[in-house]
Amino acid sequence: MLGCRKVQLVTGRRRIHNPLGKVNQFQSGPSTELAYVVGVVLGDGNLNIHGYNAELILAVTDYDFAKEFSASLATILGQPKPYKVRWHPRKNRWIVQGSSILLYNFLSRDWRNLKKWIEHCSRCRAAFLRAFYDAEGSVSGRKLSLHNTEKALLLYIQDLLNQHRVETSRLYLHRSKGTALLDPKSGKVYFRRKDGFSFIVRTKSLPQFAKEIGFSIERKQKRLAEAARGVMERTLISNEAIPHSDSRGL
Repeated sequence: MLGCRKVQLVTGRRRIHNPLGKVNQFQSGPSTELAYVVGVVLGDGNLNIHGYNAELILAVTDYDFAKEFSASLATILGQPKPYKVRWHPRKNRWIVQGSSILLYNFLSRDWRNLKKWIEHCSRCRAAFLRAFYDAEGSVSGRKLSLHNTEKALLLYIQDLLNQHRVETSRLYLHRSKGTALLDPKSGKVYFRRKDGFSFIVRTKSLPQFAKEIGFSIERKQKRLAEAARGVMERTLISNEAIPHSDSRGL
């Protein structure tokens, strides 16, 4: 499989009015940056037609996540520097916002039609998985979980993880449709409109996940590294505790 080439973009100086917003041409060939953006949009990102702009928006609590998305988005849209990461006091979130009708249309298609870009090479797969875990993954002790409402998408992600030799549990129902959800900030109660599914990375595969995929979010990456180190140390101790057979016999 060929490796990813560096993204090279051509953006014209002449601005053309478009009722759907800026054209902002991008190179649609496979790249790790594009794979990362795809993963983010399928996770925490939002696509939105707003006025004259076709927007790509990310609103998250982790600055380093927003920064990584900003850099990747700027690269595939040929911007000379990353998009601004701004703090929104009312939402209590870091916001990244870009605009491109071409990229908007590209990302609006069903995720199954994006497999060519996700699966282009091992680096693209890893970038996509890292983005999705940045958005939807959580680490607690030695438990690395992934949650989403789209069952088929999670099954696909399990298959991608398997290609990186990362073993996972079976997929299970995490939250049922109709269960209550309390917003701790507003105090409002919401009811889930869809079932939520989840799976975990098997403990023995945590070091492999850390090596091949990892997180862009520092706090999650630190927890993952600690968990992976614990697994490796435990494995080493177990191996040393196995008695060697006496080759002399009886």
